[in-house]
Amino acid sequence: MEVFRSFAGAAAAGCVLSLLGWLGFRRLGFLDRPGTEPHKQQGGAVALGGGIAVLLAVMAGLAAGGWRLPPGETGTRYLVVAMGAFALFVAGMIDDIRKLSPAAKVAIEAAVFLLVIIAGDVQITLFVPNYAFSVVVTFMWMAMLTNAFNLIDNHDGLAGGVGAIGTFFLGLVCVMTGDTAAAAALMALSGAMTGFVLVNFPPAHIYMGDAGTLPVGFLMASMSILPSFYRAGIPGTHLAVLAPVFVFAVLLFDTSRVMLVRAMAGANPFKADNRHFSHRLRNLGLSPTKVCCVHYLFAAVAAAPAVVLMEVGWLGAMVLLAQLFGTLVLILIIERAAGGKD
Repeated sequence: MEVFRSFAGAAAAGCVLSLLGWLGFRRLGFLDRPGTEPHKQQGGAVALGGGIAVLLAVMAGLAAGGWRLPPGETGTRYLVVAMGAFALFVAGMIDDIRKLSPAAKVAIEAAVFLLVIIAGDVQITLFVPNYAFSVVVTFMWMAMLTNAFNLIDNHDGLAGGVGAIGTFFLGLVCVMTGDTAAAAALMALSGAMTGFVLVNFPPAHIYMGDAGTLPVGFLMASMSILPSFYRAGIPGTHLAVLAPVFVFAVLLFDTSRVMLVRAMAGANPFKADNRHFSHRLRNLGLSPTKVCCVHYLFAAVAAAPAVVLMEVGWLGAMVLLAQLFGTLVLILIIERAAGGKD
């Protein structure tokens, strides 16, 4: 029950804090204004600072659930992850206020990722007993997911909703493995984003900003590494390590495709534009609310099979992978139908 108390506490705190942030940051003039960048086409100025609400709500959710370290855990890994999230929060806040250069953001992210990987011993192994391999794979995963979450924040209600769905299903996976500490942390993160989305849903009253998307994306990446999904002696659970890929598949696929298209066109892969799945759905005439709902549906359909990955064996896992592949192909077909030739 402490896992679901963490979710409920974070959701309530996320909603209340987001409402307070909307009122407070508007008064302070901490706003995201339309027209400052080509992709910013909202109807008017929207309060920033939603990331502060989300991060505080995560802590509130952990407190509500009485979060405790897992048995045998010294707390070092969790502490280093928290420090990394705080560093990215500060960097994001600076970027929201006065804009960091792309090179500075990349350097800060790289330093944080390497610190957490090496000092915190937060690493993906994929059953390969090679330290350098683990460092490279973990760095790539953190960079991909952190920036994917940052870049998908291109539509009211989108990033928070997709993130909430992914972390909720990954939390359920941890519940099934008995890792209540990781499950509670993921559920607190999911609940915080759920509460935030209630205020961020179209038309948004508050945005997360880079001060939110960078640390939250990083926490999503880190908290998908800390739990162990493989169970020794149980046939087929090797593929259970792919659970984070399932729960974040739509997020990663959309951003990876857009970045590849940008690079092939000679543009900056990290510079925001209108090539995302959400923009394609708008081209089809969907309202902002329907764009969110379609995204949420695809995210949930892709993420749900992760819950049973440890139970279905090798053959079942391959069937679920085929289903995931089909879901992503369907997204691509819809994008093409919307005129997405690039």
